[in-house]
Amino acid sequence: MCMAVPGRVVGKGIVEISGSRKRVKFAVPGLQEGDYVLVHAGVAIQKLSRADYEALLRSAGSEI
Repeated sequence: MCMAVPGRVVGKGIVEISGSRKRVKFAVPGLQEGDYVLVHAGVAIQKLSRADYEALLRSAGSEI
């Protein structure tokens, strides 16, 4: 089973996921600090709206 997780871009190649910062590759051009993304296998594969990001966190039982 494969799973993607939501995160927030905090730097060039750095995404914060559940309070931890991870180095990832950006497969989406033009990502900037503060953008929300979906990360799979160490790659940011999709940009998310804040609303989608928050909905994913709620569905997983996490808090922002």
